[in-house]
Amino acid sequence: AQFDAKAKNAFADMVKNLYFQSLDERSARLSGSRRLNRAGYDENMMKSFLSHARAEASLIAQMETGAEVNTALAEAAKEVKGDGNVRDKERQSVYNMVVRHYRDGLTQQEGPVQAVMDRLAAANSVYMLTSSIGYHLTNATQPAMVTVPRIAGDFNNYSGAWSALFKGYKVAMGATSMSRNMQTKIDLDKVPQQYRKLLENLQLRQLLDVGMEEDLAEFDRFQTGFEFIDRGTGVLGKITHKLYQVARYVEAQNRISAAVAAYDVAQNNTQRLSDLKMNAQEYATAVVEDTQGNFSRLDAPLLLKSLPKLTVQYRKYQLLMAWHYSKAFKEGFAGETPTARAIGKRTLGYSLAHAALGAGATGVPLLSTAFWLTTFLGDEDEPDDLERYIKREIDDGVFGTALSRGIFSAVGIDLSTKLNQSKIFHPLPYVDYQLGESGAKDIFFNALAGPVGTTGVNFFRAGEYAAQGDVFKGMEYAVPKGIRSAMESYRLATDGYTMRNGDVIVDPREIDAFSLLVNAMGIPSTEIQEIKWTRGQQYELEQYFSNESGKIRKEYIKANKARDRQGMKNLREEWRELQDAKDRVRPFFNDTRGVLNRQSVSDLLRAPREQKKREAKGRSKLSGS
Repeated sequence: AQFDAKAKNAFADMVKNLYFQSLDERSARLSGSRRLNRAGYDENMMKSFLSHARAEASLIAQMETGAEVNTALAEAAKEVKGDGNVRDKERQSVYNMVVRHYRDGLTQQEGPVQAVMDRLAAANSVYMLTSSIGYHLTNATQPAMVTVPRIAGDFNNYSGAWSALFKGYKVAMGATSMSRNMQTKIDLDKVPQQYRKLLENLQLRQLLDVGMEEDLAEFDRFQTGFEFIDRGTGVLGKITHKLYQVARYVEAQNRISAAVAAYDVAQNNTQRLSDLKMNAQEYATAVVEDTQGNFSRLDAPLLLKSLPKLTVQYRKYQLLMAWHYSKAFKEGFAGETPTARAIGKRTLGYSLAHAALGAGATGVPLLSTAFWLTTFLGDEDEPDDLERYIKREIDDGVFGTALSRGIFSAVGIDLSTKLNQSKIFHPLPYVDYQLGESGAKDIFFNALAGPVGTTGVNFFRAGEYAAQGDVFKGMEYAVPKGIRSAMESYRLATDGYTMRNGDVIVDPREIDAFSLLVNAMGIPSTEIQEIKWTRGQQYELEQYFSNESGKIRKEYIKANKARDRQGMKNLREEWRELQDAKDRVRPFFNDTRGVLNRQSVSDLLRAPREQKKREAKGRSKLSGS
């Protein structure tokens, strides 16, 4: 057959491995346990069983479908050839992509390196996400944030999409359960008959229960040979497994409710289904894939498959959301038919509206970036911020907060950081971009190790806080997110909001008990986030004006030495404009005395003389002359 040679080799290697394994084990009955004093012996019977089972499953799949798949690939290889044996470049690229996905599926990813990476990724999930109640609550909003806009856009029925989703939640609640020992179970026998075939098909396609591989990983841990390390990672693995079950339960709820909602709306709009060239089950499957994600390895983009697992952790969700908005935008403004353009615009509009309602203007994709570009190219010198602009120009009260951070902020819950979609097009979404050495380190760690790199940076910060004497805050950065939130609330309740030098700038009695409780659960409170944001903005502005003042002074000294009169005149004008900029932002500091004081031009004029004095003093200390 004329199919890809590398895929053929991968298949051959898989058969050889299975054959040699069976020779070692002698009998199919004992294939799950590599026996003592035999080649390939492994104390972990389940690990041996799983390794053999995966190989057998792959072989059976190839025996059942391999001929059909490889024949189709051979036919596809012929189709990419145009007249005169000249290949169609567009079709060739598609063919190459399909073959690479197929080849990758034949390759088993096992071994100590992969095991270590899997373990680090799992530990980081606990550290950053699954240990926090807030993560699970916000994860549950995915159908409302993405699925409803998709269905409403396709069928032009916004209220109907919501109604169908609520019905889907009822079906999901009946089909899913969690036992006392935190094991998630999906029982499709408990769903209404009309949805059973749909959900069974989703289950077979790994679109319903995303936790099977994680369950098997419980028995497939790589052993280092060091008892202390293996025992510690074993305990961590059990904790990870239990916490993952909560995420698994939420995902099952999301996917069942999304599938049922899409199926019901599609069933009631047969004409639209005909236009889509789908039946209701196919449409529901597409909606689950497009709005909840297909996180199997087969569906992963080739770019993610080619990079280390740690580097691309959580990137599938980012790409899913970026694709959702990009597809809607493309259909809305470059669709082939008026109907397609109308659907795209509706889907995009509903999606942006949901993002704005949940996370405010700061959570809308690319809006903060567009605002930054307009201010960067504008006339004003000082850096501006979208939220600060809204509060300055529109409203500085509850309405302004809701407009910038979403409607939930009006009731004391700030989900702008949880539902924020402003960074879905960013190359490094987990980095807070800063100038200088520390910012460069953050970017390097994140680019190399992904979210695990961000976790590593947090450990460095924990060490910095501890070295400065702030041990409790250092401990916060060294523990998982769920514990950190509780510790932070305790610190705020006892010590208040403090600076690095220990100064208390917000008395603990001024912080509302409800805010502390919500924050302890991992759900950011409006009050506490407001304090952090305000302080962060003030620090950024103070640093900006300090740096700009120093920069103008240095340039003025150089111009003075060069006797550049025109340059000195321009710098004096820049100095005056910098003082005017201070006046514009001083209200953000509540016009506090001693903050961002104006500096007269005479301060700039004295800069050359002051430098000469410093130079003379430095030479005197060094040489005595």
